[in-house]
Amino acid sequence: MLPEFCAAGIMKAGGAYVPLDPEYPQERIEYMLSDSGSENLLLMRKYQPLTEGYDKNVIYLDEIEKDGLGFTGKTDLTPPLPENLAYMIYTSGSTGKPKGVMLEHRNLMTLIEHTVTFHKTVPEDMYGEFSSFCFDASVHDLFTPLTVGASLYIFPEKWLWAYGKYRFIHRVCG
Repeated sequence: MLPEFCAAGIMKAGGAYVPLDPEYPQERIEYMLSDSGSENLLLMRKYQPLTEGYDKNVIYLDEIEKDGLGFTGKTDLTPPLPENLAYMIYTSGSTGKPKGVMLEHRNLMTLIEHTVTFHKTVPEDMYGEFSSFCFDASVHDLFTPLTVGASLYIFPEKWLWAYGKYRFIHRVCG
């Protein structure tokens, strides 16, 4: 299960997401979990050692995916209010400890509406997510196409690294 889909589900259920990169040092992950006040943690079982100090509700996505294949239930959800938190993304921490930047749904929708209007995004468009899910640019990549019904392609991390290297070489040599 891709974290991008989890974020959309969390937001649809009225929650806010805090993306954590398993490549981060364990100390940073623990700090972010503590600082954010996260009540629930969604993760794959293989990353459990990175979160050993987390003592709240843990949901293992690979177990839900395996056990929930026959699930057909439907839940009515209350849409989030404009002032509800949509997500919290942490800065790089280059000046010390990383800082959580919080964005409400109203701000996210303003950003996405502007992006859709500026780029004239339509349902026939195809988008690719080129940013790390833990980087704020991923918000454009993820939510812009979904709000208008356009196609979204989520590339594997290894492809993103290769694409970034290609762009760097192309800019320097091209």
